[in-house]
Amino acid sequence: MWNGRYDVEHYVFGTEPNDFLRAGVDRLRPSRVLCLAEGEGRNAVFLAGQGFEVSAVDLSEVGVRKTHDLAASRGVTVRATAADLGSFDLGDLTAADAAFQASAFVDAVGPSIAIAPEDD
Repeated sequence: MWNGRYDVEHYVFGTEPNDFLRAGVDRLRPSRVLCLAEGEGRNAVFLAGQGFEVSAVDLSEVGVRKTHDLAASRGVTVRATAADLGSFDLGDLTAADAAFQASAFVDAVGPSIAIAPEDD
């Protein structure tokens, strides 16, 4: 379904970040962020442009390709992976030394940003 929806020349939801994310980004300190169900990458690319180290997961291979294309056009890097979140092992993304400090999930039903507590 999503591959078919995203397999068009334009970006279905545009290339600018969701308003909720744009408004809340100042609450985050530059860190590692995980974007779930990222689609075509607009939010992940925005966060990368703000200095975050971004990993993203989406079910659609087409969406992941467009995420990489958008990131390249903006001169940023996003580590995007095509996978079903129902069975994907997030350990593959957290194998690096540092854990994620935030996660973002933005959709029309109820966007959210989860922020890990600061270390003491």
